[in-house]
This record gives sequence, C-alpha cells and structure tokens, in this order.
Amino acid sequence: MLPPVLFDEMHETKADGTNLFPQEKGPSADDAVLSAILEHRPGAGLKWDPFGRDRRPLEGKKSHEKQEWSPEPLVKYLQSVVAQIDANLQNHCVPTSDKLDAFVSRLASNMQRRTKHAPKSAKHLLHSMFKKSFRKIWNFVRNEKVSATGAPELKAALQGVIDNVAADFGVSPEPLVVQPRPTRPRRRTTASVP
Repeated sequence: MLPPVLFDEMHETKADGTNLFPQEKGPSADDAVLSAILEHRPGAGLKWDPFGRDRRPLEGKKSHEKQEWSPEPLVKYLQSVVAQIDANLQNHCVPTSDKLDAFVSRLASNMQRRTKHAPKSAKHLLHSMFKKSFRKIWNFVRNEKVSATGAPELKAALQGVIDNVAADFGVSPEPLVVQPRPTRPRRRTTASVP
C-alpha cells in the first residue's frame, strides 16, 4: 500500500533542493482544452444540416396534428379499380389466374393500407365489410386465395364493398368518372445479332 503522503501534493525535491514538479503560473494547455469543451454547449448544432433536418417545421404545417380520416379516398380508389376491371372485361382482356391473384393480393394490401389510419371503430367495421364481401374468393385477413377467382366475381365483391361503405359512412356512391388506363399492346423486341 502506498503512503498517503505521496498523494497530498506533488512537491518532491531533488537532492540539490530544486522542485521536481514546479507549480505552473497561469492556465496550462490542459486547461485551455477543457475551457474550449465547456464553452461549447451540448446539444447546440455546429453547422446547418444541408438536408434541412434541423429546421423547425413551417407554421402552417403542423406535423404532430393528425388529419381526420375520410372514407372518400377509399371509395374513389375502389371505384377506379371497378372501372379498370369493367374496361378490361369490355375489351375482352381477361388476365390469367396468376395475374389476377397477384392483382387481388395487391388490392387487399392497398385496402388495408388505406384503412390503417382510420379510427378504431371505423377500421373494424371496414375490415368486417371486406371480409364479408371477399369471403368466397379471398381471405382478406391473411391475404391469400380461398378459391378460383374470376374478374366478374371480383367486380361484384368490390361493388358490394363500395355500396356498404357508402351506406354506412354517408359517402355519395355516385359512379366516379374515371378514365381507365388504356391497355397498350406489348412491344416485342428482337435482339439484333451484330
């Protein structure tokens, strides 16, 4: 164990009587570093972020305020899907079963995504409507196929959902005038041999 005398002060002397550790007059280099660290306030940014992440949001746009959920965008989306299916049926463009299954899977996930921010009671009501309308062709909760799906059955199920949402939420069920995306013939590319 070391004697406590060593820790009192660092005043040791050489044999000739001079001080081994002379006391410094004024601030040392370590003091300058410590004062520079203490002058910088923690949490204060040194530079402006070039991407604007450290700026305050605009006064008109409050990011923390939630927007009220409305069923109208959901109804418009479903009406546009029905119009697309109807246009394809009129043009005799019937997709294969794999493509139709992939389409219904995307449709179910989009419907779930569009109802994600709905109030809890409305969300439960909408999901029960979706399950009820799709129960013969699609498992809405698991997003998987139940039985063979045809375009007319899908159109009837979607029309049932639109009617139920319009009746329960008071949305006008008037048909949306949507120009479906035109189906373009696929271009065949031929590779040229040099």
